Amino acid sequence: MKILAFESSCDETAAAVMEDGRTMLSSVIASSADMHAIYGGVVPEIASRKHVEAIAALTEWGFRNLGLHRVEANIMPRNLPSRRAAAKAGFEEEGLARRYLKINGVWEDHLHMVRRNEEEPDESR
Repeated sequence: MKILAFESSCDETAAAVMEDGRTMLSSVIASSADMHAIYGGVVPEIASRKHVEAIAALTEWGFRNLGLHRVEANIMPRNLPSRRAAAKAGFEEEGLARRYLKINGVWEDHLHMVRRNEEEPDESR
């Protein structure tokens, strides 16, 4: 099984393709740090727009090149900027996963969001 994993910070979005949970097949980092440097720091609107562009493009890549049926995102409910970015990239809310992930010693709830491949994936991959 292949997994397309994302991670984002204030000025970067990273993605990796993992196989069988152990082997990294590829990875990429999209950075907007150079753009933010022009303004002397992170500009939230620019960061948000760049995250949406990167997540949408990488999700489409996963659908086309990996034959993925769906991409899932789990976001803390209070993280409104990430929720908005995921929604703008085509993700829909599916529900709340209570005590989903332990962060800094605290079990945190996460909102489960998905984007489905509306085209029939190539099962030969």
